[in-house]
Amino acid sequence: MPDVPALTLAANMGAFGAVRWDLAPETEARLQSLLARDDAPAREALAAFARLVKMNDDARDGSFGMNKEEGRISRMGCLSTALEAISARRALADGVHPELHGSLKTDGACAKRYGMHALQQRLKAATPPLPLSVGAVKDKAEVIGRVLLVPTTPPWPTPGLYWRDGTLCLVQQDGRGQVRCYDPAAREWGPTVAMYSRPFPREDLLLKSMSQPGSCYPMGGRDVPLSEDMLDVLPLSSRASLIADLSRGELAPEFNVIEVPADASPVRTRAPTVEELALAARNGGGSASLGEGRFLLHVPKDERSPWLCTAVRPWMCWKLPLESEDYGVRAPMASPDGRWLSYVRIPWGKPDDPEKYPKELVLLPLTPIP
Repeated sequence: MPDVPALTLAANMGAFGAVRWDLAPETEARLQSLLARDDAPAREALAAFARLVKMNDDARDGSFGMNKEEGRISRMGCLSTALEAISARRALADGVHPELHGSLKTDGACAKRYGMHALQQRLKAATPPLPLSVGAVKDKAEVIGRVLLVPTTPPWPTPGLYWRDGTLCLVQQDGRGQVRCYDPAAREWGPTVAMYSRPFPREDLLLKSMSQPGSCYPMGGRDVPLSEDMLDVLPLSSRASLIADLSRGELAPEFNVIEVPADASPVRTRAPTVEELALAARNGGGSASLGEGRFLLHVPKDERSPWLCTAVRPWMCWKLPLESEDYGVRAPMASPDGRWLSYVRIPWGKPDDPEKYPKELVLLPLTPIP
């Protein structure tokens, strides 16, 4: 591709003979020129440049005896800022407007060089208002218990937290194979019982294998070409599952259905329908689906709050401010009837001390999404 800037580094000598690597001036000039344009060839050139950087980083990660963090080209000079600007530009061009303006770095020489403040303003203007009115129900959130560890949730094959028969069931974390369920209507916990009396609803759904790359549950079926960037979101049947493709980054998920035909024909990828997502959510034991299949909960790895994303194109995401800055939110899950949202809140930035900083299980009533 002729417009792709060559990835050229320049050495700057520091004190005591230390060498600091920066982007060469000609590379930065080409990047700045491309970032000032909104046309398709410029976006393709920037995307190719970002792939080039990733390829070099991946090669260095595989090098023996190298400090992986220091060897990452993406951390050299202003390149990390340039890559962030490339991602933001792509979000604007594709009509996918995740709340990147909440995490863009706009201070410092690098941010000024790549126009990050202006990008932040454009992203703010292009992001529609949050469709779920969290403020109206936040005061009704109820802490219903404590957990030692953040429990797994569906679509995990054997979840530690799930819904059954209108109750929220928590597998007891003492290893005794028991479960206890909370009735939100009665606002009380039931007795502790053996897990077989309150089993997770279904186990014959198509899921990515946790231990064997390229394999899926139910075991013994065909291999499915799923990369590490593809995560299970909502199984639909024993031959179809909704997958989040994070190859463009944690903050820009793409949702597609993977279908495994009964015959020997190739595995198919297609867009989901709102109707099939709503049906799968109603028949499951809790899920990421909200708003009758129109929205999905998404939890970026290093973010404090979960995100609410559209399930079908055009993909958009909003930060979901469920808690104050003092807490992080993990394991968010909607009930099958869409009336409740459960999650675990964890003290943010605090040491792992269950007595002083407990992890709390929270239940929040949901209002219908218009």
